[in-house]
Amino acid sequence: MSADTAILEQQVSGLEARLRTLRGELALYNQAKGLDEAAEAERAKADEARKACGQAKAILEDLKSQKARAVAGTYAKLAAAMGQILPEGNAVMRIEDDGAVTLAWARPDGAEIPHAGLSGGQRVLFDAALAHALLGDAKHRVLILEAAELDEAHLTLALEHMAATNPGTQILVNSCHEPAEVPEGWDVIRVGDTHGNA
Repeated sequence: MSADTAILEQQVSGLEARLRTLRGELALYNQAKGLDEAAEAERAKADEARKACGQAKAILEDLKSQKARAVAGTYAKLAAAMGQILPEGNAVMRIEDDGAVTLAWARPDGAEIPHAGLSGGQRVLFDAALAHALLGDAKHRVLILEAAELDEAHLTLALEHMAATNPGTQILVNSCHEPAEVPEGWDVIRVGDTHGNA
């Protein structure tokens, strides 16, 4: 083999090695190009998802507003009916944005006492007012009230007030206290055990 042939064979070997290297680089380039295209497609999907999420949030806010408007009248009527029973202040009823229901008693000074924070006597009056409001225009009206938390004086006042604000309603009040005075129109039934204790 001549020197020229050896040089040419070395050049061919070098070119073949270079060709293999270039083919490997081309494969890497094509792979990177494919990854870039996939990344771009994912970015487009993410943009579409963000847009859809924004639209869903707008729809949700609109639905919340519609719900608030739909129930506002009902809550106002219930609160007004409860106000007929409560001796002072106003009832507060609302659905919060998270879906929780707020029941509270607003004092005349504007402070709200949540239902869970009412004293035993306040809760008796509030629950009676709520029951009165929920009766609405029922044909057969019956209120049953557990009033053990009311002392004798407050029990008498509550009985008078409930009778005055619930005409035509049969009201049953359970208590371990006897009212200081039995208002007109009320009957007292004492229930005792076999030993004669009330």
